[in-house]
Amino acid sequence: MAKLIFKAPYYYPASKTPEGKTRGSYASYIATRDGVEILSRSGMAEYMDARKGSHGLFSDEGVVIDMKTVCDEVDAVSGNVWGLIFSLKREDAERLGYNTAEQWMQLLRSRRNDIAKEMHILPSNLRWYAAYHNKEKNPHVHIMVWSKEPREPFLSREGIHNLKQTFATDIFRQELTSIYKKQTEVRDDLKEKYKNIIAKVVAEIKNGDHAVSPELVMKMQLLSEKLEKHKG
Repeated sequence: MAKLIFKAPYYYPASKTPEGKTRGSYASYIATRDGVEILSRSGMAEYMDARKGSHGLFSDEGVVIDMKTVCDEVDAVSGNVWGLIFSLKREDAERLGYNTAEQWMQLLRSRRNDIAKEMHILPSNLRWYAAYHNKEKNPHVHIMVWSKEPREPFLSREGIHNLKQTFATDIFRQELTSIYKKQTEVRDDLKEKYKNIIAKVVAEIKNGDHAVSPELVMKMQLLSEKLEKHKG
């Protein structure tokens, strides 16, 4: 199966990212770097050089995004800010349909309360902005997450595991459905095959074709009856 990579670094108010940027500058960086995909008002995907002053940030539906305002807001957060990253291989992103900013935006909006839950943030306090980078080998999405209540955010190992599992389930849903279908077909085939074998053996025992103990006959009959009623 395809693999989803999930990273969850966080930054203190005075800390800098690995790129040496402050948190507000980091927001600007993920919104304007090469390869970022933007969504125009028409909903069509464009690229950074399409319009002067464009940026690739998106958030909850109805949130108006001004780049300077966002950067100032991020710099003013007195608590930690998380820089979540979800990444796929190019071939997986293409096959699964997660190769556009629009698709990632819909997924993040639908799962924003799951992010809040695993980070111990009240949904009403959750603040997040994201940008999709359509990189050649590993298309990925950056999400900056924090709370209006600075004492709230906390992301444990269990929370990281749960978020990765939640997003992976959504992203790989079609692929998983196909796998489950094949598993069911194999299970049903095995069930039918061995039910017939057991029925044949039981019939031979009843006809006296096998010299076995009465106890084994009883157990084989019981097994045959259970297999006929078993659904798993």
